[in-house]
Amino acid sequence: MEYWKDEPNWVKRFMHGSFELNASLCGASVVKDTIWTKLAIRQFLKHMNNIQQPTKKQITLYRGSRVLSPTMAAPCFDMSNCQFMSATKAHSIAKEFAGKDGFVHVFKCYKGVAVYDLEEIYKGEPVAREKEVIIYPGCHLHFTKKVGNKVYWDLTSGV
Repeated sequence: MEYWKDEPNWVKRFMHGSFELNASLCGASVVKDTIWTKLAIRQFLKHMNNIQQPTKKQITLYRGSRVLSPTMAAPCFDMSNCQFMSATKAHSIAKEFAGKDGFVHVFKCYKGVAVYDLEEIYKGEPVAREKEVIIYPGCHLHFTKKVGNKVYWDLTSGV
């Protein structure tokens, strides 16, 4: 809670407590002591809408996870994300997060997918090596193939 009071940057607040916010955005009930009150969620979403950076061209992002689904939902061929998803521009970082038995999700993000690149926020800090990009809720994810521990997805804007 102290971090929340001392950190004015909404994105850094999100990175510090994303699980509760994402669970709430996906309809799960969260603990009562959360920093993510209804007001805080509204303020955060307004801020994120103002700073989003829709892709201008097709880009590739990666996400390492211990589970087959890149979202909180069960995996299926076509799905949408209800939460903000952390991804990276670096395949090697996704492999680190996946671990030995996890999965590297390869996202082919088409033009118009809403993202926010954390490069400027974390410039000069050790976490900058992660080359993190936040993918906004509401994207359509289409499974294209699985090769070994790599799972390939086409991402398009949900709009």
